[in-house]
Amino acid sequence: MIGKEIRQQRLLKGYSQCYMSYKLEISQNAYSKIELGQTDLTLRRLIQIAGILEVPITSLLSTVLKIYEENNALTRIKGLKSDTH
Repeated sequence: MIGKEIRQQRLLKGYSQCYMSYKLEISQNAYSKIELGQTDLTLRRLIQIAGILEVPITSLLSTVLKIYEENNALTRIKGLKSDTH
């Protein structure tokens, strides 16, 4: 999920994966795995990526936060339904 947001922001900036990997001092293959969601991101790495893309971290986390909020809302609704029975 975060990888898709990173990719979208990268494409909006017109940056290549090679450019991103160079700025992060990792291989292009390692960077590709970030976008594909095959690598767990540390907060430090996420901050680096947001800095390179010149976007707030929250914009990279927007999809994750939205899903989290939706899941919490569903959990509350389910809890209310079970309380009424």
